[in-house]
Amino acid sequence: SVARYLASRGYALSAAVFSERGVYLSGRPTAGAQGFRRVYSTLARIEYAGSTTGGDEALGRALEEVYTHLPRERTAVFLFTRPTSTARESTMVRWFRVLESRGHVAYLITPVITSYELADLPPWAQKIYRVKLFEATSVDVERVSKLRKLGVRTVAVGPADLPQRIVSIVESLTPRAAPR
Repeated sequence: SVARYLASRGYALSAAVFSERGVYLSGRPTAGAQGFRRVYSTLARIEYAGSTTGGDEALGRALEEVYTHLPRERTAVFLFTRPTSTARESTMVRWFRVLESRGHVAYLITPVITSYELADLPPWAQKIYRVKLFEATSVDVERVSKLRKLGVRTVAVGPADLPQRIVSIVESLTPRAAPR
């Protein structure tokens, strides 16, 4: 939904998706409907890995690929992932510094874990779920706080608010045309 909206507004778009299976690229940023089609096609090619191993290395490869496709002018780069390990944090900090030293604006968009209705689970299972959810959320909050202190622009957001937050950031970075 974000890509479609931004394409309709004439923004140049590109996507790089990393997973344990590899890095999927849509190519250089392209504006309008063609940019949206490239991003959508890239998202459609992603193979589900079913595992969480190897993601840190894939992140580094994805950021290297993104960097080679960035135009020289200032670009907004959004990384959608959770800071799940110290290695991933280090990779993000290093690459965000590289991007920003070249004049780009980088944001880490990290999803806030959403709690689901547990009415069909027995009470003991509901309690375990809540404890695990609390533990995971606490770790995420600590990692996000650490990244913010290290200068990484980080937005922690739930799925319902994600599109509006991204659009707001992009439009705040874009110079407005003078009124007629």
